[in-house]
Amino acid sequence: MLTLFLLVMACTTDPLYPIDRDGDGTVDDRDCAPDDPEVGVEVWYPDVDGDGYSVFSGHLVLCGEAPPEGFITGAARMEGGEDCDDGDDTIYPGAVELCDGADNDCAVETEADAGCDTGT
Repeated sequence: MLTLFLLVMACTTDPLYPIDRDGDGTVDDRDCAPDDPEVGVEVWYPDVDGDGYSVFSGHLVLCGEAPPEGFITGAARMEGGEDCDDGDDTIYPGAVELCDGADNDCAVETEADAGCDTGT
């Protein structure tokens, strides 16, 4: 009886028992090439302001197709960090502080901490 159960479980696509045949870390029903460990899933994130950084919400999963304009790869998103204002291309992690009243570098520091003259 146990053998029959294991055989059924090996052939199921039940989400409680996801299968990753090629061992690349992406389950088959989400994998662009479930039999090729070199190809997983391509995840793209929106970069509304075009500064090369994205917010950590919303994404597209594509297999072998180019994303629409305004999207960056998941690797770029993870490398750069989260854009704290995706509506302004002068605000992103590591940007130069412009002393304009905005947190341009997403460091959550005051402009005075960044060396800006705040008039105080």
